[in-house]
Amino acid sequence: MCLVFLVYSNTFQCPFVFDDTIILEKIASANLYSVIAELGWRPLSNLTLFANYKLGGRNVLGYHLFNVSIHCINAILLYLLIFKTLTLPKFDENFSKLEKRLIAFAGSAIWGVHPLNTESVTYIVQRGEALCMTFLLLSLLFLLAGENSLSRNWRNLFFFLSGFSCLLGFGAKEAMISAPFVIILYDWIFLSDGWRDFLRKRALFYLIALILPATLAFFFGLLSGYVSSAFFTDYGIRSFEYFINQSKVVCHYLSLAAYPSGQCFDYCWPVETSYARLLPYVAVLAFLAAAGFWLACRNIYIGFCAIALVILLAPRSSFAPRPDLAVEHRFYAPLAALACIIVCICYFTIKKISENRLLKRRRKIFFAAAGSFLILAAIIAYGTATFNRNSIYKTEMSLWQDTARKAPTNPRALNYLGIEYCRNGDLNRAAESFVRALEIHPDYDLAMNNLANILAMDRQFDKAIALYKKSILASSGKKSRTMLQSLQNMSRLYAEKKDWESLLRLSQFILEHSPGNSNASYMLGKAFLNIGEADQAAECFGKLVDSPATRELFSEKIADDISLCSDSGIASSILEHLLNSSPESPEFNYERGVVLLKESKLDKAKLHFEKTCMSSNLKRKAYSLNNLAIIAKREANIARAEELFKMAISVNDNYAAAHFNLGVLFLEKKEYKNALDQLRIAEKLAPGENNIKKIIKHLEGKKQD
Repeated sequence: MCLVFLVYSNTFQCPFVFDDTIILEKIASANLYSVIAELGWRPLSNLTLFANYKLGGRNVLGYHLFNVSIHCINAILLYLLIFKTLTLPKFDENFSKLEKRLIAFAGSAIWGVHPLNTESVTYIVQRGEALCMTFLLLSLLFLLAGENSLSRNWRNLFFFLSGFSCLLGFGAKEAMISAPFVIILYDWIFLSDGWRDFLRKRALFYLIALILPATLAFFFGLLSGYVSSAFFTDYGIRSFEYFINQSKVVCHYLSLAAYPSGQCFDYCWPVETSYARLLPYVAVLAFLAAAGFWLACRNIYIGFCAIALVILLAPRSSFAPRPDLAVEHRFYAPLAALACIIVCICYFTIKKISENRLLKRRRKIFFAAAGSFLILAAIIAYGTATFNRNSIYKTEMSLWQDTARKAPTNPRALNYLGIEYCRNGDLNRAAESFVRALEIHPDYDLAMNNLANILAMDRQFDKAIALYKKSILASSGKKSRTMLQSLQNMSRLYAEKKDWESLLRLSQFILEHSPGNSNASYMLGKAFLNIGEADQAAECFGKLVDSPATRELFSEKIADDISLCSDSGIASSILEHLLNSSPESPEFNYERGVVLLKESKLDKAKLHFEKTCMSSNLKRKAYSLNNLAIIAKREANIARAEELFKMAISVNDNYAAAHFNLGVLFLEKKEYKNALDQLRIAEKLAPGENNIKKIIKHLEGKKQD
């Protein structure tokens, strides 16, 4: 456990990456029911993320601490499973107590610190792999405890817990489908005397506790849409083609298990259509399978681990196509079986060497020394590699730079690298990354959308709009958020260009396809406002203000848009409609007061400004106090005006207009020093205002005179 925490100690502040942020957005807006029932097929994994969010919000520490803790627990459970298996009565005489502990420690420690597990541990949303492993190991340990129990009641309880653990695993991730077969295999090989004894003792148990829940879980997944997406969705590759390509992928997994160099977060593994090029990998796997079968016939431990490795890999590395051919987290559980195989081979090899006559007197010393050296060397080598691999997750930039370097033809990596360049303000390199992604994959809608965003920031509006349209065409018909993103980005661009007719048509199109889209409703209202359709604008804005979910998000934006309206009649009409829906709104009360002030209806304006001052909106409160001071000044109440200007400044010390107005008031009172102080503050806050500079220059000349 200490070893695992040590090698993962540099992950606790690693940020959310890739799908982490998408899942977290869903979790943040979900309740307990929707987390379990609606957020996809993996309710238990989602529930742990939901608990993390409720306890620590978006603080990454809690999420990483959970992942590393589960991985540590798995390493401990693996140690217990290996040790308890070696102490079974039928094998007890084959190993000394020290040998059992060494084998169990070697298998669990090497697996625990191996860098191939980093994607399942450091990448937060992949905790489902680790949770599956937890429940598989618990199921096996409870089965073992039940077999060794002398009490019938305890035996039944342990068997129930074994089946229940397996069922819980289905809630963590769909890969748990292979667990019942591993459990049955373990029971047949280690706990039963042949098939007849196995069927006699626990056939009913497996039917009720394992196969029935697995079947129910499968059909539940079918109803929820997961199974259909997993097994019947067209990912552009046929089942046999996927299967034959997995020969190369599995060889890659095995090479990483031995020598973990060249690990990649997102391979974007290309589909090889020439079967002739895949024959060498098929031959390698055939040779390994033959060697495994030969070893299995001679050694029961290696036989079990070899078959378990194949079973654990089968759901996602055989005939059921997945969107990505190769991802490292799929080898999380199979790696444990492989680690046990390697440890067993090393153990029996060292034991065979130690039986040499030359080592007769020092046999135990040689065995202990050789075994300890190999274990220590493996732990240090793999542990160091894991620590170094985790350092790549320190920032999203370093992760995507590493991915793009190792998979230079991966358009997705280049796209996300471009996004990171954007966040860091390096727009030129971001554009280069997006262009490279589009050179590799010309119809990559997300890269088109992101490149269009950069063109829009560079005010190349026509090119940006053309690229948004291409992105929309490329993403149409897909289950993708990119189409909506491009439509919304294009609507913002039309608004910036003040092309209100185009914005009107586009917003109506978005609402036809996404009726509840609040951004489209806002943009439609903005378009109506600017073409002078007050009633339609009021209706669109009113829907947003009436809903508690969108009121806070859009009230400020709507008020700002109305403030820019040159037609006070239209502004008044819309504001009256909105104030009927939301009479206490500080944003709309303030804007209504501004319109009334322009119309010189001072008493009515004061009522709206005073109402705004009672709100918690400090920005609008400061604005209202400033306008109340202006009204007081118009009414020749100079003392009250000075007091209100000072109150506005106390609410918002960075409010340049209030400092300027107070400075002018002091100037009119011939308090030149106070006037100069306030005007200089206003100049610092609004350095582009030439009017302030002229007054300051005039005052400084007056001071010299």
